[in-house]
Amino acid sequence: MSGLSAAGDDAHAGAGLAVTASAAAARSHGLIVVGGGIQGVMVALEAARRGHRPLLLEAGDFGGATTAASLRIVHGGLRYLQSADVRRFLESVNERRWFLRHFPDLVRPLPCLMPLYGVGLRRRSTLRPALRLNDLLSLHRNRGVPRGARIPPAGLLDRDGLLARAPGVCPRGLTGAAAWTDAQMTQPQRLVMELLRWAVSAGATALARVEALSLSLHGGAVRGVDAVDLRTGCTHHFEASGVVNAAGPWSGVLAEAFDPPGARDAEPHELVRPQLSFNVLLDAPPPAGDAAVAVHAGDAAAGAGDAVRPADAAAGAQFLVPHAGGPRPMTMAGTGQVPWTGATGVAGGAGPTPSEAQLGEFLDRLGRAHPPLAGVAVRRVFAGLLPAEAAGSAEPRHRPRWIEHDRHGGPGGLISVAGVKYTTARLVAEQTLRRLLGSGLHAVRTGTGRPPPAEGWAAARFEPTAALAAALPGLCEAEAVSCLRDVTRGRTGWGDDPEVEAEALDWLGGVLGLPVDFEAQRGDAGGRDPARTGPPPDRRAASTEPERAEGGPGRGAAAEEHAA
Repeated sequence: MSGLSAAGDDAHAGAGLAVTASAAAARSHGLIVVGGGIQGVMVALEAARRGHRPLLLEAGDFGGATTAASLRIVHGGLRYLQSADVRRFLESVNERRWFLRHFPDLVRPLPCLMPLYGVGLRRRSTLRPALRLNDLLSLHRNRGVPRGARIPPAGLLDRDGLLARAPGVCPRGLTGAAAWTDAQMTQPQRLVMELLRWAVSAGATALARVEALSLSLHGGAVRGVDAVDLRTGCTHHFEASGVVNAAGPWSGVLAEAFDPPGARDAEPHELVRPQLSFNVLLDAPPPAGDAAVAVHAGDAAAGAGDAVRPADAAAGAQFLVPHAGGPRPMTMAGTGQVPWTGATGVAGGAGPTPSEAQLGEFLDRLGRAHPPLAGVAVRRVFAGLLPAEAAGSAEPRHRPRWIEHDRHGGPGGLISVAGVKYTTARLVAEQTLRRLLGSGLHAVRTGTGRPPPAEGWAAARFEPTAALAAALPGLCEAEAVSCLRDVTRGRTGWGDDPEVEAEALDWLGGVLGLPVDFEAQRGDAGGRDPARTGPPPDRRAASTEPERAEGGPGRGAAAEEHAA
């Protein structure tokens, strides 16, 4: 595809996050991005930096649903060397470098340790050359990265060295550990918002709680999108000559809605055949301080000379990642992956979540892999839908997929994308724009670097102060906050832990006077009912409350990488 309108006037720049839907509808846009998860936000950023005047439409809140359920690791691709996939390894190294270079305040180097028991490929003799190759192929990994955010060489630890750092690791049969460094999002909610603020500073416009309904066409080509403002119930027409469908788990449904009947020889919903990935926040200190630990139940049993359960042998490693921001240091554990045949959004306030049996199986295996975590309380479950390799499979897809609709009898100027990794979302965004715009894709313009971070949101922990109370109304207006959970789950990490969120919601209610959830504010405003229609979960409820999914078809939260 090519020939779409591109660079526009500078007066459009900075239209921003506080603009209303009616004001955005009054101006034309170079292209429209449907979906405000990490994939859609990255498309908007890459388009804005190239002068293509994007408008982003998100039916829920920015960065919700699957994007909010990440294990929060930015991977460098070490695992791809096991299959000799050097291209994907280098892509991951480059994109990790991009995050560390541009967001050293929100992404930090994360030391990683994998205990070795001489089982299979996870043994010292195998890992030593793999780690050396990792270092050799990634010699450029720190180019342009600030000194404090650089990735050191990988290596091996002996048995005593590992036990000194992670004393809870199963010691029987232990021979040492592989040690390498990836990166961790320290405040993932702020990372999404800072990416979006960057896009806005470069000329993008972004609207939350605006749901795409249909395309407007002329001569078989896109001319805009009709969408409903869920705040007011009013429908608006947004003009643009290109549309990117990046609606995450809902992108397949939206692709089908945007195509005319019989346009495709394959069902558009095959864009995303979902599987459920989930991570859990555990009320236990990180096993190795500021380092992540990859544990494997099968390896631990084999190293100890015990019988290995077939399910443990077949399962992958579980990552234990340090989590800060709660009332005390805790551990994030992931990633559980199970088949999913249900809906993308569940009425009653909850998004997709594992069953009690699925969660129990994950936790039991975790207890066998790392006994100090056996029986530890779960504070929260973060769950989201990712594209699967096949219908009914728990195996996540490993490569992004696109539908260029005009190649299948659909409208010109429309492309749908389903990404698979948070780490490479920016690269996939660039590839998406190249497919859509062809030779019309502009180079990144000078003067479109990241703006200074928003002041006032910096605190990782919830600390109510008079200064914060005075600043919050302005901060919330600038970032399109509609309800209190937008603050606790979309602008900060105060909602990660139920105990902290309960305290924060009580305090925020007095400061902002907003409802806890968006649906309470909507009242009888009209518009289409989002999938999330029930009462807010009890703030004192069980710790296994899932991360809530905002929306139905057209609600954006791009698929992302959860597993190590």
